[in-house]
Parts: sequence; structure tokens; C-alpha cells
Amino acid sequence: MACDGDDPCGAAPDGPSPEEMATADFHAVLARLESDRCLHADDLSRIDGFMEQYHRRTTLHCDRVWRRSSGDGLWFPGPGEAVLDAASVADVAIDAQGRHLVVANDLTPGRLAAVARDDPARFWRQGLVGYGGLALWSSDGGPFTEVALDLRLPHLMEAVDPDLAWTPEGLRMAWFGVAVPDMNPQMDGPLASAMPHRFYRAVASPGSFSFEPPQVAVASRAGSTGGADPTILDLPDGEELLLVGPLDHTVMGWRSVDGERWDADASPSLDTRVPGATPDAAVAPDGGLRLYHMVNGQPGLFGLSESADGETWSLPVQIVMRDAAAFNISVAVDPSGTWWAYYNVTDEACLAKWGSRRIAPVGPQQGGLEQGGPAHGPPRMGPDARPLGPPGPPPGQSPRGR
Repeated sequence: MACDGDDPCGAAPDGPSPEEMATADFHAVLARLESDRCLHADDLSRIDGFMEQYHRRTTLHCDRVWRRSSGDGLWFPGPGEAVLDAASVADVAIDAQGRHLVVANDLTPGRLAAVARDDPARFWRQGLVGYGGLALWSSDGGPFTEVALDLRLPHLMEAVDPDLAWTPEGLRMAWFGVAVPDMNPQMDGPLASAMPHRFYRAVASPGSFSFEPPQVAVASRAGSTGGADPTILDLPDGEELLLVGPLDHTVMGWRSVDGERWDADASPSLDTRVPGATPDAAVAPDGGLRLYHMVNGQPGLFGLSESADGETWSLPVQIVMRDAAAFNISVAVDPSGTWWAYYNVTDEACLAKWGSRRIAPVGPQQGGLEQGGPAHGPPRMGPDARPLGPPGPPPGQSPRGR
């Protein structure tokens, strides 16, 4: 897909030097890749130059994935362990054999340019890996290893904020996808993209990581941003509930009777009233429904709300984890009944290496996005956050005494 010499793509277009690349110039390179399915040598150097700047003004590539466990999923005492580097907004699914599968935004420095040079077709399998694309890792108890992933994307997109779950049909994934024309040339991050925000759903056949072509389950215009961070919950009656939060202050949801039929343009049918960000839904072994999340306006606090039917959720939320350095959360239970929380912590050595400036948590923000801030990180919402539940027991003890 390189364009050189007499290639049908023609002569390399004029453009800024790699050192002068602005976000809009970078989007123009992506648009050319989408329309012409080729890149010039100058484009590759421009991608390198843009990403060099991008990594110095953002911090997502310094996100590390950590995890810790709990006997009941009601209190995660720590200590945690680091398992992945340069991966953000991870989501975990655990199979019947206890294997952990983790999907996350792959933000490895240098990867975007390397894939553009060596295997650009990969962008249609995983999104814009290294900038806004997904990778999948597996562990049977040892170190995580990357496995091949094919989302069969209909067009080039920033694919982020994944949700992963096992279903009777196979592995299901949902994510937030932003097409190149919808990217914001003035601000970094998918949350600032044009509305509607499209949340995709796809299922892979059992034993496979090659997914059927995805569908747009929800095209959200809800709230002031359209939202981000989808999670899908399997309800007792066979319906699916796609949840997004916050919109603007609480987690809201859209229903499908079977996971196949969605009214993508509908407004949310459910306000959970849960004041959460980066929600992650799980079904407990006893059939109870759980919604884990960062608590809006309370950096370092992670909450849980429970439900029997997916319609009414417990409030005030139960605090299940406290860690001032942590953000984003995904939770799953293994066959032995052990619960695992995966979350992000910023790698300070990475910040020092790149000279990246971390955006500190801010106070209540109407609309949920502070100009110039990252799309994800410590929670920023909460003007009407509801009273919190108990702040959690001493380390090593469960809120319910187990």
C-alpha cells in the first residue's frame, strides 16, 4: 500500500513537514489512506512526526494495565500487579477454563507508523492501533501474549473503549468507533468527535477471534457529548442492555430484545441513576447483575451498583476499591469464584521519558469534557453525583464480612 514512483496513486501531495504536523494534517493523511488505500513515503514520515508531538502532549500511551483480585467482588484490597504496558481502558473476559482475555486500546509508541509502513491492512482489522485501535491478549496464568484479532471493520476508524464478554454464540465485543471524517481536528480524543457517537457490536464464532462484520448498535446523541465507554449486559429475559456513562452525569442504557435487533437512532430507554464513568457490567454466579464504575467527581473511588432485572439499580453505590492512582475499571469472575478487577495506572517513568503533562482531575464539568484534556482518565463528572455508600472496609476485609 505504499505509493511511490509511477504508482496509480500519483505524486505525493504537498503538505507540512513532519515537525509542523497539526491534527488536521494528520487527519488528511488518514483520509487519503481511507480513500486511496495507499500512503506515500512522505506520509509515513509525517505520521512519525505527528505521533512524536502527540505523545508529548498526551498521556494515554503511558497507561499501564494492573489487576487485583477479590473473593466476592465487593472489595478489592490489593496490592495489584502490572500486566500490560501502553494499553488503556482494558476490558477482561474469563472463559470456562479460567483463561483471561484482555482487550484494550493499543497505544504502543511507534506502532501506528510501523503498521502503516509494514501492514496497513491491519488498520481494517483492529482500528488505528498505536493511536486509536484495539489489541487482544491472553493469559492462562502466566504472562499475557497478544493474539491475532480481526474485527472486519467496514472502514478506517478509531476503535476504542472495548467491552468483552463470553456468550453462548461466542465471544462478543462492543466498542466506540469514530470514522475519519468525524474526528475533531481541533481536539485530541474520541469523546470530542462529531455526534452521533457510534457504538459497535460484533460476535466471533466459538474458538475464534475473527468477528462477524460489526453492526452499529447505538448511534448516540445523548447528553452533551454522545458518550463513550460502552458495556453490554445480558439480562435474565434474554435481552441485551448496552450501557454508556456518563451521559452527562449518570449511566444510561439502550435495550435490544435479542442483541441482534437495535434501534440505533433511539434515545436511551433507561437512566440507571448510577453516577458512574467507564462502566463495566457483569453477571454474578448467583445470577445477580452488577455494574462496576469509576465514581463521578471522586477520583480514585470505584463503585458497584446491583440489580435483579437491569431496570432498578441499588443506590447509594457500594465502594469496592480505593486507589488514588487508578482509573478505568473492568471486572470479571473466574470459574473458582474469584473476582478480578483490571484498571489503569499511569507509568511515571513513561511520563518523564516523553515529557508528557498529566492532566489532573478537575472539578465538576458540565458536559464531561475539559478542553485540552484526555478522553479518558480520572473521572471528571459529578455536578449532581448522588451520596456515596460506605467508603470501604480496611484492606483485606469484605463489606459483607466474608
